[in-house]
Amino acid sequence: MEAHLHENGSDGIDRLLLELNALKCGSFASTAQRVQVKDALLAALSRIETPWETALRLVFTEPAIGAALKICYDVDLFKKWIDDLGAMPADSEALAKLVGVDEVLLSRLLQHLAATHILLKTASGRYIPTAFSAALATSELGSTVPFLYQTTLPGYSNLPGFLKASGYSDPCNGAQTNWHQMCGGSRFEELRRRPSDMAVFQAVMRAYAANKEHWTALFSVEQLLRQHSTAADLRVPLLVDVGGGTGYDVKRLRAALVADLGLAEASKYELVLQDLGNALPLHEKAQIDGVRVMEHDFFLEQPIKGATAYYLHTVLHDWSDEQAIAILRGLAAACAPGRSRVLIHEIIITGDAPAAATTSDMQMMMVLSSRERTEEAWRAIVTGAGLRVAAIWGLPGSMESVIEAVKVD
Repeated sequence: MEAHLHENGSDGIDRLLLELNALKCGSFASTAQRVQVKDALLAALSRIETPWETALRLVFTEPAIGAALKICYDVDLFKKWIDDLGAMPADSEALAKLVGVDEVLLSRLLQHLAATHILLKTASGRYIPTAFSAALATSELGSTVPFLYQTTLPGYSNLPGFLKASGYSDPCNGAQTNWHQMCGGSRFEELRRRPSDMAVFQAVMRAYAANKEHWTALFSVEQLLRQHSTAADLRVPLLVDVGGGTGYDVKRLRAALVADLGLAEASKYELVLQDLGNALPLHEKAQIDGVRVMEHDFFLEQPIKGATAYYLHTVLHDWSDEQAIAILRGLAAACAPGRSRVLIHEIIITGDAPAAATTSDMQMMMVLSSRERTEEAWRAIVTGAGLRVAAIWGLPGSMESVIEAVKVD
């Protein structure tokens, strides 16, 4: 490519820039194709930047983006811009009046966000929200901004010292985490003491779940229904969402059943959402149509026996191998031999894992002294719980898979 651009002079550069500027999220035939191009562009950036430019971006430019976003979030800029101005182009004076802050200050923040492509800036000096900055007006994606300051930055700031104090041993003890060193307890214990932080965490988890392939695209609803039809008593639950939080995944399954079968037929299948009381959407209980909400600690005996499927979405990556095995053993004991499935929806780390997967692994290290696992590690955990891997379901471009496990006869 370097020789090609040199040989064609400015014409080659102009054509390249034209093609790059034409790219949009919707320019691709599939998610896998879009992700492939995105990764290639990031790799190209790493090659064409000088070492100083990379240092400048990582150490100065990107932290400043986070700070500018947090200030704009705190004054409710993005939501008011969407709600009150309809995301129309606006200058710094109008936006400053909208949120009641000093125009000079806001102008400086907006200029940095425009320079880093978080906002667009017109030739007349007005600003336009991008798809990303407009999405910050929503509770889900918007919650990533306070999450950055509540979890990500404090945790990573402390992590080097935590690992140095441990003699640089790989952290795997959930009772001795980076967060224990910082705050005297686990991150989940702290979230339970801080309802506002818990609300932010849950909103970020909803955003995470909403912006990836839903598990029913990996493990088909039709296959689940076929397995359920073999039950001696069809009144057993079709699926128990174990540690399911606010119920995003089980709600999506309910919607899929209604869309495929109709409301009357879908209502024949019982769906259950389980989690600790402070994680469940108890205030929304009446709104979870077709889903039974149940308070349950997954380290205790599973009260629902013989369900067709027990589903865990990014639950086990929070826990050590020993604790993950204990959780799965409880589900194995509840399984109906030959029919029940345990569906483990998680990242599987490969030798060429994408940055999204390695970032999640670093996040697990920083918060919980846990990890994302390789296929070999997942198989060892499943086997240790008295289950066996029946299949692993995935899609090109999706970093998560569904591990289908059955009880060993």
